Amino acid sequence: MVLSKHKKTKIRGVAAVEFALVFPVLFLMLYGLLTYSLIFAMQHSLSLAAAEGGRAAVRFIMEKDDIEARRGAACEQIQESLSWLRQIVGGFSCPGNGGGGNGLTVKVDPTTCPGSNSPQSSNLKCLDIRLIYAYGAHPLIPKLLPVPENLTASSFTQIALSY
Repeated sequence: MVLSKHKKTKIRGVAAVEFALVFPVLFLMLYGLLTYSLIFAMQHSLSLAAAEGGRAAVRFIMEKDDIEARRGAACEQIQESLSWLRQIVGGFSCPGNGGGGNGLTVKVDPTTCPGSNSPQSSNLKCLDIRLIYAYGAHPLIPKLLPVPENLTASSFTQIALSY
């Protein structure tokens, strides 16, 4: 009878050892799933915000139709699209070239349009929209696994200022 009681204790100890060996693997799998799903969601949000900023810049503005007004409209739309991120990391300046130390950089820069040397394209303006989030320096959850240093998104918009 003492022998069978001793056997049960050994079996319980084996289960504890198996749990101790399997738990880190399961934890890392769950942590990896959470980490990379947040990275993919953030990348998708940055891409969507850049595209929405480009669309906002293309919309006609009746009061003042110049490149700076369209640049401001793009920035407003980017800030609205990334409102969830602003709540997490804090505010960011737009169209400034910095993020105030929170990891997010927003650039909305007028640039030369491709093929703009023809007389018909004299009224064409282009905006280059770039969003960069320094995920390596400012992760949403603590880093245990390798993650990308920067998440980037861009949009290039061509605008006809006079019709």
